[in-house]
Amino acid sequence: NLEYCPLHVKKIIRKILIENNLNGYKLKLGGSFERIMNSDNPMTKYLLKRVIKKLEPIVDGDTLEPLLSILNSSFCVERIKEIKEIKTNVEYVYDITVENSHNFIPEGSIVISNCFDVGEILGIGAHMHELRRVRSGPFNEAELYTVYDLVDAVGLLREEGDERPLRRVVKPMESALRLLPKIWIRDSAVEAICSGASLAVPGILRLESGIVKGSTVAVLTQKGEGVALMRAEMPDEQMAEAERGIAATPLRVLMPRGTYPRMW
Repeated sequence: NLEYCPLHVKKIIRKILIENNLNGYKLKLGGSFERIMNSDNPMTKYLLKRVIKKLEPIVDGDTLEPLLSILNSSFCVERIKEIKEIKTNVEYVYDITVENSHNFIPEGSIVISNCFDVGEILGIGAHMHELRRVRSGPFNEAELYTVYDLVDAVGLLREEGDERPLRRVVKPMESALRLLPKIWIRDSAVEAICSGASLAVPGILRLESGIVKGSTVAVLTQKGEGVALMRAEMPDEQMAEAERGIAATPLRVLMPRGTYPRMW
């Protein structure tokens, strides 16, 4: 198991061991435990699970609660790919490059900064000056609007009747689907899809290439309105050639029922 625990887990374990007059040898955790506890190497969840199992008969549940919370959480360690000097007027310590497709701050997660540690090692002192989420799904920082932009846009709409600023800030739902492969369907199939039906091949008008079986696709009307998110049951080549069969099954319906007339 290569899921690494956060850096402060060792401090919690050391505190428990000291308070209970224990060590790795007494717990029969082996020399690998001692090496990891006394080095800068990260601790895996597998080793943390072993530690908790050995401590359970010795210490109370409240003491183990922080370790159990860490064990049952999901952690992701991103490795730094490039560190380079940046010419700027402000004194940032470093810049980190990650995968272009990486969201950097997943939903419900935290980012642990090591800026302070880097400053300590360099002997100059440092802290994290700024942390920004530069991309979320298809939306990047260039499309960012603040709450103040939204307030101003609503004010212009109410006072002057100008809805253009608000339309720039509030995007249509379909803009969130632009990274997904798309299938456009006949008007006669829309209400059936809104009612939870699977998409049959005869209901398809056109589709994008790159659809693979099992992938998530966006199903749209002829006007480009979002109808549903569906799971492709065949690749795009088969959809284009087949005369019948189930092309996709529903994952989530986006359009309210009754938007299009029922035609079956």
